This record gives sequence, structure tokens and C-alpha cells, in this order.
Amino acid sequence: MLGISHLRRALTLVELLIVIVVIAILVSAVLVASSGFINKSRANNTQAVLQLVSDAIQQFKTDQTAKPTISSASQDKKPGLGDPTKTKVFYSDRYGAYPPDELEVFTATVGLPGSRTPRTLAPGGAVIHPVDAWDAMRFYKDQDEARNRAEHRDTLALVVALETISESASSILDRIPDRNRTQGLLDQNGVPAVFLDRPGGTAGQFDSGDLQIRHIVDDWGNPINYLAQRDWKDEPGYEPIQSSNHGSWNEASTEFIRLNGGQPILFSWGPNGQDQLTAEAMGAEADASLVGDFEKDDDHVVNNPLNDDNVYANPGLREKLAKGIQE
Repeated sequence: MLGISHLRRALTLVELLIVIVVIAILVSAVLVASSGFINKSRANNTQAVLQLVSDAIQQFKTDQTAKPTISSASQDKKPGLGDPTKTKVFYSDRYGAYPPDELEVFTATVGLPGSRTPRTLAPGGAVIHPVDAWDAMRFYKDQDEARNRAEHRDTLALVVALETISESASSILDRIPDRNRTQGLLDQNGVPAVFLDRPGGTAGQFDSGDLQIRHIVDDWGNPINYLAQRDWKDEPGYEPIQSSNHGSWNEASTEFIRLNGGQPILFSWGPNGQDQLTAEAMGAEADASLVGDFEKDDDHVVNNPLNDDNVYANPGLREKLAKGIQE
């Protein structure tokens, strides 16, 4: 009888272990499914945000067509805007009638021409402050939170243009949920550290008339990305127009826009953005950035696994990027 009792107890323990294993498997499956559902929901929400920004960009273009303003403005060929000895390029050659994707436009001594009240960039003063806080553009996170927040200058420039030049575009932007509009970088006193410094206050100091610049972020908390430069030419002897963007970035941007039917590019890094936006993944020798992925072979196929979950404003662009540049 004792032996049978021990046997029954052993069988009970085995059965218990089996139940525990089955439960663990089921819990794991539920967690995986739940994670997938959450990411799918966030991707849909991010897609909706990108669509709103796209609508604002198109409204910006409509306003520019109706009343040409910044699309007839010019930029210097090299950093240091306002220097008459430097070669000028027309804004429309670089961006068309779309918002810019680099802050040089807003750090000129004369500010950005063509803006309208009440969101005025008056000649002679309205610039992004601090003016020279950025080196060559980078797209990964580092230990310096201030630099990290300031490095996504493409979206900073986009937001400033939409909010200061086109009232109708700005009203579309206002429909973006608060969770997708970051507060922006604050200094130790809680004052915006990066802002549009309008005339009428103290230069270099945030005043009531200045504009606090906020990033637009995806549902994973990472800034969305905006590509608008379209002035690279595949011609012998052509020298890419110099800016904070390196030449290969301008080339990639131009080709992406061509594949997108002439429209600027808006996208999110997707669920793995926190892991992708690292020095290891996005550094100069890596190909995880969209530009690095584009550059890594002659066919310019965007197929790095880290870019598989990117969310694009135009969902059809993913397939085109996967096919590469067909000669």
C-alpha cells in the first residue's frame, strides 16, 4: 500500500509539473500575442499621426502655390547664411514648395521670409535658438540628452515651418494627440532650451512671444523622420549642395522622394526604434539608418532587418524601397 501511495504521489507531481509547463506556454503565447496586438495598435495610431502631418504638408504646399512666399527664397550654398559672397540656391530647387528638413533656413540673419501674421517670422530676427548648437546631422541617441533631443532637426524644421507660415497647415497639426507632441527640451529652470526666438524680446532668451518647438513623436516615443531635399543630381562633376546633411544623405533623400512620386518622406522607426536609434546601430559604419541601408549596395535596396517594421506615411513606399533603385 505504501508503494502505491508513493506512486500516486509521484504521478500527481508529474501531472502538476505538466500543468505548470502548459500554463507557462499559454502565458508566453498570450504575452507574445498581446505584444503584437499592442504594436499593431501603436503602428495604426502612428500611421494616423503621419497622415495628419502629410495633410498639413500638402496644405502648406497649397498655400505656397496660392501665395508664393518661401518657395522663391534663396539659401546660401554653404553654412553661414546671409554672406553675399557665397553661392545662392533657390529654396524651390531644394524643397519644392514643401517645408524644409534642415534648420539652416531658420538660422539666417534675416529669418525665414514669407511668414504671415499672427505667426510672424519678422525680417531681421526670428531664428532658432541656439543658432549654432548642432554639428553635422546625426540620427542616433547618445549619453547627452540635450544633443539627442536637438539632433532630429528635420522634424524641428518641419514643425516650425508648418506652425509659422501656414495657418491652415498649423490647424491640421493641432489635431495631433498630445501624446504625440513632446514638450521639447527644457533647461535646468524648466525654460525651453530650443525655441524660435522672435523679435520683441531679449535675444537668446525665451520670451512670451517666442515659439516653443516640440517634436512630433510616434507611439513609441521616438521623433518621426522627414526628408524633403531633392536637389542631388547624378551628373559628372556635380558637387552636392553643402549643408548640415552630408552628400550621401541628399542623394538618398532625392531618390526616396522620386520613388515616392515627388512627395516628401515621412516615417517612424517602428516598435524597435529605441534599439535602432543607438550609436552601434546608426553609427557611421552601420547600415541601420535608412540612408545607410540605401548606400550599402549598388542597387540601393532598403532591406536591413531593423527597417522591416518602419511605419511610412505612404505604405506603398515600403515595397518600392525593397526593390531598390532600378537603373
